[in-house]
Amino acid sequence: MIEKLIVIITDERKSPYVPAFKSLGAETCTFDKSLLKLLAYTFSNKPTALVFDTIIDDFHLFLDKVSTFDNPPKIYVVSKDDTQIDFPSNLHAKTVMFNTYELTAFDIWFDISQNDNEKQISKMEQRSIAEKAIREALLELGMTSNYKGALYIKEIVLSICMGELNREDNLTNVIYPYVAERFNTNSSNVSRCIINAIQCSWEMTDDKVRTKYFGPFYASSTRIPTNGEFLLVFADFIALRVEDKIASS
Repeated sequence: MIEKLIVIITDERKSPYVPAFKSLGAETCTFDKSLLKLLAYTFSNKPTALVFDTIIDDFHLFLDKVSTFDNPPKIYVVSKDDTQIDFPSNLHAKTVMFNTYELTAFDIWFDISQNDNEKQISKMEQRSIAEKAIREALLELGMTSNYKGALYIKEIVLSICMGELNREDNLTNVIYPYVAERFNTNSSNVSRCIINAIQCSWEMTDDKVRTKYFGPFYASSTRIPTNGEFLLVFADFIALRVEDKIASS
């Protein structure tokens, strides 16, 4: 089970929520009502969720600040009445009715897990869309699976689309070794196979196809892009196609 960090904001020295969340597999810690300390801790440690058993001073100021963070934590306010709170729209935040400590912790844990599953499914769908877009594009460029270079290009571009590699990563020091390890080969072979696949593609395709993916600068059969040029432009093309597909679905 993947551990999640749950921060409990409480007035109690020993919060009953701590053992309740630990029994569900979470790491926990408690905080008092110090706004600045909690902000600094949240920014540095990126907890999964903040559970407010008590409301801190300047609570809405705190929410506004947290809403500006990259990947802000989920916010849960435990209430024993029907108190309504206006949360920033970009936060996953809600009021949870108190039951027992164990059941309240379970309700929060379940909500966190449901949200994580939705993200996981979304990631799987994104990978599937990207794989299909890459496969169709490579076929149109004449790069069938019998070219090892086509397999390496697919792996690189898919990894960039999924955030496993960055566009700015160095080919020789990062990208080629990354692919070589996955295919049980060496960096030099990865580079050579990609060069060969690109050259064969440029010999087999016409100006229209090359322009579609790489623009008019590479339309001529004599202007063959380097590995780095091909991968960057092709990755950008696929990323845009994936975004359009997701937006329209």
